[in-house]
Amino acid sequence: MANLFGSGGVDNMDEEVIDEAANDVFNDGNVDIVRLRDLLHRQYQSFCFLQDIFPRSFSNLSRQPFNTSSLRGSDWLNEILLGHPRRFYNQLHMDKDTFHLLCTKVRDTGRVPEHQRTRVSLQESVAIFLYTVGRHQRHRLSMERFQRSGETISRHVHVVCDALCDMAQEYICPPDMSVDCVGAIDGTIVEAWAPARNHATYRTRKGLLGQNVMAACDFNLMFTFVMAGWEGSANDARVFADAISNPQYNFPWPPSGKYYVVDSGYTNFPGSWLLTGGPLSYSPEWMEQIDTQEHVSELYNRRHAIVSNHIERCFGGLKKRFPMLKGLMPNYLLCTQSDIVIACCVIHNFIRKHCNVPDEIWNAIRDPDWHEPDENEQASTSRPIRRYDLSEDALWEQNLVRDSIAQHLWHDHCRGGAH
Repeated sequence: MANLFGSGGVDNMDEEVIDEAANDVFNDGNVDIVRLRDLLHRQYQSFCFLQDIFPRSFSNLSRQPFNTSSLRGSDWLNEILLGHPRRFYNQLHMDKDTFHLLCTKVRDTGRVPEHQRTRVSLQESVAIFLYTVGRHQRHRLSMERFQRSGETISRHVHVVCDALCDMAQEYICPPDMSVDCVGAIDGTIVEAWAPARNHATYRTRKGLLGQNVMAACDFNLMFTFVMAGWEGSANDARVFADAISNPQYNFPWPPSGKYYVVDSGYTNFPGSWLLTGGPLSYSPEWMEQIDTQEHVSELYNRRHAIVSNHIERCFGGLKKRFPMLKGLMPNYLLCTQSDIVIACCVIHNFIRKHCNVPDEIWNAIRDPDWHEPDENEQASTSRPIRRYDLSEDALWEQNLVRDSIAQHLWHDHCRGGAH
């Protein structure tokens, strides 16, 4: 290109230079020099036009490489696969054998085509997804860790997410209907990103943007039904009514005489298959002074709380393993955010079913009284508590202060001092 445009640069180039360059390159007489001259002249004019519009872009055509780390993503993955098991678990939140089995299942879905595995292996694709959903950060952290572009990270997150959603029919199965109580149902808020026009509907009661996720689980702490995508402002009863009335969700109805356990946010539906609990009284002497006539509701509510706590432990373990669900959700499409929730629930059940070694998260939620601490509660307890005097005398004094300010403003206005 430098020989064609001359050593003096584009600014010193004229029509004679174009003719000379064309004659030097095509001197065999078989090329239409006039036509070639017109073609090069049009290209030259277009180049000069762009140079006038974008002077800075053409003044510095050199590009500096961005991902220059010597430890590429594949090398880092091989390093932790060959390293200490604890290190691998800290990064991807599962053991090595379960990870290899998960990669095999993802490959069997056929969602990851062969041509996408030439530069990024299947194992690295799955690791990109696990690393991304296992952090509070956005894609920049995954870009730095795997030394990949943002487009590559996003593409492989979507591909693996679609593969995991295809596995939902195999791993999110209806519960065992042979027992009277087949499971527990509840809803949870998963933080979401939404366009500005949808902020009102996705705004939760805590002021955050989120989606309402309804799920059912059995007593082995495995999800048996998951429905994601409802706006955060929707209440649990409305989401549940949609789940059981819409046939496309295929809600696992219990047989006659069987039931789910739910909390007081739901209502008892006909058929006696939903049991709700009332408010609990946690008096210290309750366990020692049970009277069948007086404390029958207390006994029922205590047992109800123990059973319904299974779904709370499932939600707590899910968010503990995948902090993206309780932290900063990237600006995916709303349908993609719902798919990510489903994919995380699939991995939750997959680990529960196939993991043969002690798992830190399972050990944490094994306690029946365990629950995930609420971040808002932690923040509120860390701040000092202010005591406000709301007595009638205090309110009367504040009214006097307000009236005094109003009188001063009025006197200033009458004297012409206010503008």
